Parts: sequence; C-alpha cells; structure tokens
Amino acid sequence: MALLRALTVLLLLLVASLPAMAQGAIRDDETERYLRRLADPLLEAAGLRPEDLRLFVLADPRLNAFVAGGQNLFVFTGLIEAAETPEQLAGVIAHEIGHIAGGHLTRMVRAGERAGQQALIGALLGIAAAVAGAPQLGTAAIVGSQGLARQRMLTFTRAQEQAADQAAVTYLSAVGMSPRGLLEVMELLDARARGISGGGGEFLQTHPLTRDRIRFLESQVTAAAADERPPDQALEAEHRRIVAKLVGFLAPPQEALRRYRGKDFATRYARAIALYRDLRFDESMRLLDELLRERPEDPYLLELKGQFLFERGRVAEAEPFYRKALALRPDSALVRVAFARTLIEQDRPELLPEARAALREAIRLDRLYAPAYRLLGVVAGRLGDEGESFLALAEWAVLRHDRRDAELYLRRAEERIGPDDRDRIRLEDLRRAVAGMPEPQRTRRR
Repeated sequence: MALLRALTVLLLLLVASLPAMAQGAIRDDETERYLRRLADPLLEAAGLRPEDLRLFVLADPRLNAFVAGGQNLFVFTGLIEAAETPEQLAGVIAHEIGHIAGGHLTRMVRAGERAGQQALIGALLGIAAAVAGAPQLGTAAIVGSQGLARQRMLTFTRAQEQAADQAAVTYLSAVGMSPRGLLEVMELLDARARGISGGGGEFLQTHPLTRDRIRFLESQVTAAAADERPPDQALEAEHRRIVAKLVGFLAPPQEALRRYRGKDFATRYARAIALYRDLRFDESMRLLDELLRERPEDPYLLELKGQFLFERGRVAEAEPFYRKALALRPDSALVRVAFARTLIEQDRPELLPEARAALREAIRLDRLYAPAYRLLGVVAGRLGDEGESFLALAEWAVLRHDRRDAELYLRRAEERIGPDDRDRIRLEDLRRAVAGMPEPQRTRRR
C-alpha cells in the first residue's frame, strides 16, 4: 500500500515541527466530528479536498493551533476551550487552512529535512504513540526534542500571516461566516501578549501578530456587517457541549465541578464526566441516565455510558450501549473499535467473528488508528488465523514505529502466508515500510 510505504516519511515531516511542550494527543469521535464540521466547508472553499486533511487534537491547555508536514492540522484543547463561539474557532482554522492553500509549508519541509536525525527519531516515537492513542478520550505522551529548532521551523513571516488572514476572510465569507470570530481571537491574543492576562504567547511566537493585521480584520468585519448572519444556535450548543466534554475529561474533577454548575445540557454533560473521574460512579451514572432519558438516540451519551461500564468491569452491560452508539455512528472507527473491545473482553468465542468484522471495517475507515490493528491481531489469533494475526500486529508495530517488533511479526507472518495468498501483497508492503525505519538502537554492555 502506498500509504504504508510513505508512512515513515510522513511522520518524520510531521514530528519535525511539533512544539516541544505539547502534552499529548487525544482521539474522540465527537470532538473530531465537530472540528470537521467547521473545517470541511472551509477546505472546500479553499479548493482543497477535506479527505486530504489529517486532523490532530493535542491535549494542551495553551491557546494554539498549527499546520505541519503537508495537510495536517493540529488544534490544542486550550484553543477549543478558550473559543467562546464556533466562529472564533472557525476563524483560526480558516487562517491555518490559508497557510496550507498558500503553500507556506514548503520551507518547513526543507527545514525538517535538515534537522538532526536523533531529534527526528525521538519526536517520531512520540507522535507514533499519540496517533496510536486509546479508543476513548485519553492522552498519550508526545516526546519532545530540540523544541527551539522546531519552533523556528514553524514560524511564519509577517507577509505569510497577512496572506493567511486574507485567505481566511475569503473562506469564511464563502461559508457564510463573519470574520468577526477571527478578529476576536486576534484581539484576545494581543491582550494576552501585552500581559493583560496570561497565556497565548506560543501562538504569537509562530504566528507574528501586527497592528496591521488587526486593522485589516477590523475593516473586513465592518465591510461584512450588513451581511452578518445571526448566530447558528445549534452550532453554538454543539460548541458548548464539546468544551464541556474536554473540561470534564482533562481538568481536575473538582475544578470541572466548580466551573460547571446548573441544569443546562453542557453543564450536566461535564459534571457526569467529572463525577466519574472523581470516583463518584453512582452519582455520575444517575446524571448520565437523566441525560439519556432526554436524548435516548444520542450516540455519544450511549458511548459514554458504555465506556464507564466497561472501565468498571461491567463489560456485558456495556455492549448494548456501544452497539446502539455504533448503529447511530456506523462511520466511526473509534466507536467501532470500542464496541469490538466489549465483544473481545467477554471471553465468549461466538462473539469473536463479529469483533473481527468490526475491526476490519474500522481499519478501512481509519488506516492509521493503531489500536484496531492490535485488537485484530488478538482476535485473529484466537480464531486460529495466525497469518492475519501476525500481519495485523506488524502493522500495529509500524504505526508505533517499533522496527524490532515489526520485523518479528513479519517473520512469523511470512511462515504462515504462502506466495499466492491474498495477504502476500500486504506483507510485502509492510516489509518495505519497515525497511525505511531507522535501525533499533542497541544497548551497550558494560
């Protein structure tokens, strides 16, 4: 597969420009779907194909977003939480798409190629772990190395920033959004940079802000005022919900509970998560059941209840909630993998074929989601298909950039896959991907 053959190069370019202090990466279908709802129309307005953009959410409290390594957009949870409206978040995304469409990343690629090999290897291990993150919302450590060099790679010129602003205004107008949101974010960053409140400096270190940029956006807001549409209340409710979920999972539970008090949906959503993380399981489930009575067809409430039950060891009880969530979100690789886990962990052999089918479909939907390969390796092995099992485990190792394990699993797969087997091409593709990896470091003997 061309994708697997290019994976090593792609990840090297990606991690060459990761910020040193990024705390981790999260995978959550609801959050990613919301960001896609904002980004995809803007990508189309820019003449780009939405399916070509790879989106990463970094669990980091700082107000930041950046693009790197081609069409790869990284959004910090700090930015999502700080954005008071969907328009503010969409404005930043439109600006970053302006950098992609304007070809501003070419210089970064050249810089990445010149970066030290050891720094690239160290960062690569981190992003591989992040991309391979857990099926539910969680964090995976990103290894940082030579952060200052990577920061310099990410820094855009003032001319590029102005061009990205102009492009963002065009894209926002094309999708019926005002540039007011982008202006509000820039004013917030400017205020924080001048010490009025903390945070925000990281974005400005790589995206230099000038008064000319703010004046330009002010003029665009004035010009578009007559055509400005009223806020999309459904989109605003979705934004509040996503922020509540992130705060519930990522903030200390007591802080989340202090921040969210009331009876609106977003507040109760955050509190149900925070109560669970505070080990107040019964209170959490009562609140979650209350939300489910109001919205029995909400896939993410169903997924959340399934997750909480699964993590409490009540696996059989979790299955129907995941099954219903999957029926409502059949295109979600993450929900599909979580559902497969409930089938596997029940230790009932008759459920394994369904688990294998779910995992195969998850991989078709998201070829870079490593947990699906690991679980497929387990299921296929239990079903006696050792060839598929070792191939899946080899792909899991490739995505984690673990050459030693990948070579081991490939050797075992080759012993079980004949020259005319349908999986032979897949094996050869994996072998080429592994050949492009750095040799594993050997431990010196004293």
